[in-house]
Amino acid sequence: MRGGLIDLEFLVQYLQLTHANHVPQCLDQNTSGALRKLASCGVLDWGDAETLIDGAWRLHTLTQILRLCTDKPFDASTAPTGLKNLLVRGTNSPDFARLEARLSETQADIKALFKKHISDLI
Repeated sequence: MRGGLIDLEFLVQYLQLTHANHVPQCLDQNTSGALRKLASCGVLDWGDAETLIDGAWRLHTLTQILRLCTDKPFDASTAPTGLKNLLVRGTNSPDFARLEARLSETQADIKALFKKHISDLI
């Protein structure tokens, strides 16, 4: 999905690859670590980095819970209440509706930052 984990990780890898020649200290194998280093090196604005770090945490958490709990694509309309509750707890969300809303915001933020930083590729 647009604004998902693949877009976020592609953006981080792209920024590292395009700046590593001039600022090798921006490299890190961990997505969140790389975002912190990119911001520390001045490659990425701290606000953008924090948005992406938060998004990476949320998306990784949801992905891992779903991988452990189901072998089918997630469908909120048919998902068991227990699974929804686990997703809510895992992401520190007040309830499932707010988790869905925050996930939509996260995807919109990632799409916007992807476009901002990789506009020459799209």
